[in-house]
Amino acid sequence: AGRFVLLASDGVFDVMSDDEACALVAASLADGTPPADACRALLQNASARGSRDDKAAIVVRLGAAAAAEAARSTSCEI
Repeated sequence: AGRFVLLASDGVFDVMSDDEACALVAASLADGTPPADACRALLQNASARGSRDDKAAIVVRLGAAAAAEAARSTSCEI
């Protein structure tokens, strides 16, 4: 799926780990799902797990230069 940045409300991370959220998004992107739809899937998953604050998520695909920069900073890697 390449590299991406995932930002989500704390309600998402109240019901799943960083790794779980990133794995869900990575699998969606690998299947060709657009980032906006990957966000919807993440929020639906969080809601199904009982999140009460699952209203916001952003997924941004990173190009080669941005991916190299992200690798030097704190990032979620799959």
